[in-house]
Amino acid sequence: MQPNGYTLARLGWDSAWAASFESLSVTPARPGRIAVQHRGSYVVATERGDVWAHVPGRSLHLARDGSDLPVVGDWVALTAGDAGDSALISAILP
Repeated sequence: MQPNGYTLARLGWDSAWAASFESLSVTPARPGRIAVQHRGSYVVATERGDVWAHVPGRSLHLARDGSDLPVVGDWVALTAGDAGDSALISAILP
């Protein structure tokens, strides 16, 4: 996908989100915000551009009723993948 021209601040990132992100035990990771939800995949806005991402299979299996899965607007921690490559959604920020 192409760069979107967004900064994290324009997407709503602030010091509270940064602190929440830093408290995660996911490394290396970068923050992103769910922009579009598809069946089984997501478009996540990041400072590097929009990336396709998905939730690991184990997380899908453990999701009780879907409420444990990310939705549009959620901040997430992404691992792997750059613009154009699929990334993994490793965590949803509380």
